[in-house]
Amino acid sequence: MLMTKSLRILKKISLFVLALAFVGLLFYAPMIYSWASSPSGTPDQEEAVCRYADETGHEASTLRKIALDFDPLKNPLVGVRGKLSYAPVSQSFYLRDGVFSVPVSLSGCRDFDAFKEGETVVMVKGVVAARDGRPIIAVHSVRETVPRWVQFIADAGLLGLWGLAVSLLTLLFQFFSWLGVLIGLRKRKEPPSPAFKLNQHAGASLVAGIAAPLFWIVSPAIGLFFHVVGLVRGRLGLRSQKRRVAVAGLILCGIGLLVIPLVYASTGKFLIRMEPFLYPFFFEQSTSSAVKRQAEAERAIPDALETGAYLNDKAGISLHPPKGWTLTENDQGNATVLTFLSPKPDEEGKKRFPASIVVFSGPTEGQHVGAIIEQTKAGALAAKGEVFEDAVVPLGGGNVGHLLGLSLEQSGMKLRMLIALAEKGEKGYAVSVIALASAWDRHQETLRASLLTFEPRGAD
Repeated sequence: MLMTKSLRILKKISLFVLALAFVGLLFYAPMIYSWASSPSGTPDQEEAVCRYADETGHEASTLRKIALDFDPLKNPLVGVRGKLSYAPVSQSFYLRDGVFSVPVSLSGCRDFDAFKEGETVVMVKGVVAARDGRPIIAVHSVRETVPRWVQFIADAGLLGLWGLAVSLLTLLFQFFSWLGVLIGLRKRKEPPSPAFKLNQHAGASLVAGIAAPLFWIVSPAIGLFFHVVGLVRGRLGLRSQKRRVAVAGLILCGIGLLVIPLVYASTGKFLIRMEPFLYPFFFEQSTSSAVKRQAEAERAIPDALETGAYLNDKAGISLHPPKGWTLTENDQGNATVLTFLSPKPDEEGKKRFPASIVVFSGPTEGQHVGAIIEQTKAGALAAKGEVFEDAVVPLGGGNVGHLLGLSLEQSGMKLRMLIALAEKGEKGYAVSVIALASAWDRHQETLRASLLTFEPRGAD
């Protein structure tokens, strides 16, 4: 007798502890998400600071879609989740999902050395462009995200909190109903018959089977919850007078539970994060984070560059040139050539050559950037030069350009240069940064930083 009573007490204590742990998990789900989103142990997620900090307009996508359905003429803005890995031999970053691998360009970002160690689960936002006929993602932003199991816990915790809130409201409503009966404000209702309760189970199963697919659009966790509830209530409804209704509900819930997860997995819908819709906390966090990233990007202008951008409405460009450089404007009718010169020329023997930035803006006249790129590379190689860089890079204002790095000899001087080619509307742009090869290491950081602030603005 004593043993039976002890077991009963132990069972109640165990149920209480389990219930307490479950409620604790619900309340701590956001904290678990926050902890997992900063595996480096720092208060913030690892994040590269990029020139382009605006994260609007990016459509959720998958590496499978980017790799197989790539269209070099569309250049879509995408947001994609995967594992970011670094290849030391080629000094390149790749985004992988276990099956597909797509190269990414971080040319417009800084503070990304933390991503070179091992593989990191990240959310990348950028534009899909072409390099050698294959897709490459020119990154606008990259930050650590969480594994899928953590996302599931966060969604489940949120769903549980919603359920807990609804349960508390229901209990509160029942309490006031009971109180109304007690003081004579309401008439006591007759309890429903057992047959009616069973019929309710059958009807609820059918409603869940019809409505659950709609809830999958909101969140897979909510859709899964409704499908499971439909199956449980349909099983109870099999003993009712509405047996056929219960069978229909079971069939709909069973088919939905088998088919919808496969469809979502194949289309990558599980990768879409629903925090902004479901959890105001996450929305506020992401909004303040975007503002913070914008401020960081503005502060990321190196000290060697002018803080204020040089604007030229006629040429349709803006640029942060190096401090103290002189500007020469050359108006050629429909085209404009801007030249920024270093005040201190570099010397090679008896020859002097100032580092310079040359910006060309003019009508494309039917020429495509791709053709100009190939012509430029062919001309450099024909002159016994070298192409040391060939990549797609993000430019200012969310634009994308093609960057060429060339080594060549001119008038007996060995030069190195970077050329960024872009087009917007009916205008084409070429930005060249040039310095003596012997002085390149001294100038290249400033020249590259200035080039990547270039923003083509289109026609005035």
